[in-house]
Amino acid sequence: MHIVIVEDHDALREMTATVLREKGYFVTDLAYAEDVDSILDGARIDIIVIDLNLPGEDGLSLTKRLRKAHPLVGIIMMTGRDTPKDMTVGYESGADIYLIKPLAPETLLSAIGSLQRRLHGRTQNQPITLSQSENQLNGPKGSVTLQEAETKLLTACMRAPNYELEYGQAANLLGMNDEEYNKKTLEVRVVRLRKKIKNAAGDKLDIRAVRLKGYKLTNSIEIF
Repeated sequence: MHIVIVEDHDALREMTATVLREKGYFVTDLAYAEDVDSILDGARIDIIVIDLNLPGEDGLSLTKRLRKAHPLVGIIMMTGRDTPKDMTVGYESGADIYLIKPLAPETLLSAIGSLQRRLHGRTQNQPITLSQSENQLNGPKGSVTLQEAETKLLTACMRAPNYELEYGQAANLLGMNDEEYNKKTLEVRVVRLRKKIKNAAGDKLDIRAVRLKGYKLTNSIEIF
């Protein structure tokens, strides 16, 4: 499970990251909301722990943006804002769990465990969807951001007979001109896309090579 911590207090961020890593979680710790964007392209994120009083973009703004773009991600707010109004605003912004600082590490670990179980139940029957406008692939494992060319390729596969495209068609959709095109280079591009698909859909979707022909999607995608 990949957990991202967004906290500008260096000592608290480092301590929290250490506690989570010792429990076996893969952790990315960031000091600014703007840094989150640098890890979203193709990366699987399961849970984000967000402080509200961040420099630059604040935690509420970040939460709203993430909830819209990544509806399946788990969001925990960890903040010193402790009034009922603050909590209401936090939940309305998209938080799954609202925790008030200071808190014991065991409290955060319990919240993460609870949210992990809820997310697992939430995604069991989650359809695989593709947003063409946002270049976003959503599935039972999470959400990933695609390149525009990758979105075009998946869309074309869905609309093709038997979900299959020829090598040349795939290369064209991935923006490769005649000079750039060769099967080895094309396969490298498809392998990158395959990793993103796995991060979003797990084993429910793949784009496989069809010998001497091209590529084929193994399942359907809802496109909007």
